[in-house]
Amino acid sequence: MIQSADLGKLVHALQQERDQSTLYLSSLGHQSKTYLRKAYDTTDKTMGSISWPQNLNKDNQLEYHTNDSFYRQLEKHRLKLDHLEITIFEDMNFYSHDIQMMIAWLHESLSETNHNKKWKSLVAYENMVSAKETAATEKTLGGYYFSNGAFDDTDQYSTYIRTANVFKKRYSTARVYSKIVPPISISKSVQGQDDLAQIIDKYRVIIKSNNKTEKSLTRAVDWLDNMSLYIDHLFEIQKKIEITIIDDLTNQTFQMGFNFFLYTILFVVSIRCKNINFLQMYNYVY
Repeated sequence: MIQSADLGKLVHALQQERDQSTLYLSSLGHQSKTYLRKAYDTTDKTMGSISWPQNLNKDNQLEYHTNDSFYRQLEKHRLKLDHLEITIFEDMNFYSHDIQMMIAWLHESLSETNHNKKWKSLVAYENMVSAKETAATEKTLGGYYFSNGAFDDTDQYSTYIRTANVFKKRYSTARVYSKIVPPISISKSVQGQDDLAQIIDKYRVIIKSNNKTEKSLTRAVDWLDNMSLYIDHLFEIQKKIEITIIDDLTNQTFQMGFNFFLYTILFVVSIRCKNINFLQMYNYVY
């Protein structure tokens, strides 16, 4: 579970890098190069601090074997980005492919966990990770809309609408399975302004109207900043669910170890004191 939590941190960093690279590739992008470099630094630091999962890629591709091999692949992509040798949606697909692969690994890893009484928390955790990814995709698409002044075609618009709907479904499912997850309308306020969800919803109305507007880096950055705050809020919820699962697994492991220790002592004592019933002694001590 701890390794799953580590991979969740990398997913979060890659989502942020994807947002900034998309903005950089937009027609207003060169003004955002500083933000992109900061995102690179965050991703690199995260990769350097986590334990790399085994069998991350089922096709056994070398790029995913270690931190270093994944970093080299990421650097190649960043170089293409720097020389503008890639389109916005090729860039989005690059990051989304790796993020979805990591989420699939998380799903499989959690499925193999001894669920016991914590299966509901595991379901909530998996849905929160997926909800955060769809929110991050919505953030990226919305940033493109404002920086470009419109979506390029109906497919992009349909993808945005579908992504926004999947987020609501995933978040609602997470809330069903964990009391830690608050109502979707409750979130942090921004410097005493309206509820953050209300601010985002105002932008969503504009995006969903799909009317062509003027290209605006100000609007794009404002949308990205507010969505970043909201996604950070989702990340905090995700981490709280992680803590409850890890604590439970730790307690479970301790209990198993204690039971083994206790059984060993009682077995030794029962051999030395043959006239003492083992089961009665266990019941008395336990």
